[in-house]
Amino acid sequence: TLGEEFGSEIGENVEGKMFKSFELVGFNEVIETSFAEELSIKEEAKELIDRLSSDKLPLFTSKAPGWINYIEQYEDEFVENISSTKSAQQISGVLVKHHFSEELGYKKEDVVVVSIMPSISSKDEAERSTNEYKGIKDVDFVLTTKEYARLLKRMNIDLLKLDDAQVFGELAKLTSCSLRTDISVLEDTLKAASELLGEVPHELDYKDIKGVKETTYTLNGKEITVALVHGEYTI
Repeated sequence: TLGEEFGSEIGENVEGKMFKSFELVGFNEVIETSFAEELSIKEEAKELIDRLSSDKLPLFTSKAPGWINYIEQYEDEFVENISSTKSAQQISGVLVKHHFSEELGYKKEDVVVVSIMPSISSKDEAERSTNEYKGIKDVDFVLTTKEYARLLKRMNIDLLKLDDAQVFGELAKLTSCSLRTDISVLEDTLKAASELLGEVPHELDYKDIKGVKETTYTLNGKEITVALVHGEYTI
């Protein structure tokens, strides 16, 4: 998406050029949300297991802030069904501020976390009072992908003309995680839950029922219905 703002082909991977742009803009450390995404899947899988034993279902993913806003504004009776797991953006902020900052030699109150996200609703998410601890926000500023592109252009940085670079900084070394382009929140959460229970994960065989993809999945001896609806995931 960032590359397209500079005229690249749709879907072209400009990760290396993006890392180089971070150096030029002046960031000291970089953390990839892929690392936080893996953590969030594990946490959501634990929550699913807990909810299975208490029958507090369905469970809705909490990873998309726009989806959270929708539930709160239009379907608030389902608020309790939303996972309590933070999004990858907020998990990244928590890790930086409250875990890695001292290890890297920073005072957490002096650390400024800027996240670059595709959704404008991530701005609202970062401002929520639940996403701060003792007055210290998890994420200080959020730039959308388009806003970051405008920032680069104002600094006369042509992304596509940059050399490819590797992710840099001590933080990156501590949170290294291979880029995944095939991540499926639903399937990965179910498989993680199976692994936590010591069970063998199995594939999901969807059936299309009037535009809704449904299937079943067995966890801890209990068969649960799984539905894929308009791009949102429901367990």
